[in-house]
Amino acid sequence: MFGKRTDDGLPIISIGVVICDSKLQVMDTFYKTVKPLKNEVLSERCMELTGLTQEEVDSSEDFDAVCAECLNFISKYNLDNILIWGQGDHISVKYDFKLHREKELPYSNIKSLKKRMIDIEPYLMKKVNLHCNMGLKRLQKMFSIKANDLVEHNALSDAILLSRLFYVLTRTNLNNQHEYQEERG
Repeated sequence: MFGKRTDDGLPIISIGVVICDSKLQVMDTFYKTVKPLKNEVLSERCMELTGLTQEEVDSSEDFDAVCAECLNFISKYNLDNILIWGQGDHISVKYDFKLHREKELPYSNIKSLKKRMIDIEPYLMKKVNLHCNMGLKRLQKMFSIKANDLVEHNALSDAILLSRLFYVLTRTNLNNQHEYQEERG
């Protein structure tokens, strides 16, 4: 999840990762908040959307330290890649990487995490013959993916929703879904 927008991008304020088995059932999760290096004070809108408090973010570690924890977490599962949706994550990670370099702070873990990120949006959008960028929420509604147990604008919930979307879009004969055809219309 992202914090307050700057000219260069949105700082990361939380990371959520889910580890799924071959049937895309969640086996394990990782969630940490991140203390941004710039625009440290969360806007009221950001706190309202994410449910995060200023105290949570203030007591968090910086992005490189959280990336180290995340990399350690995924290494337990011998994973090479982290699947993401859209370019927003790449842009924000690049932004935080740049800030760390400018402030001469450690950034090797950010760099390592960024190298593992793969944007699956183009692949899945092509698979369902959609040629526009769509957010997870819109696709969740389009494909009737269960999400009432998730919190909107939460990094872990977004990761869980992405795993459910991935399951539906890779395991379903989409040409037979009436609602999908109407939405494409």
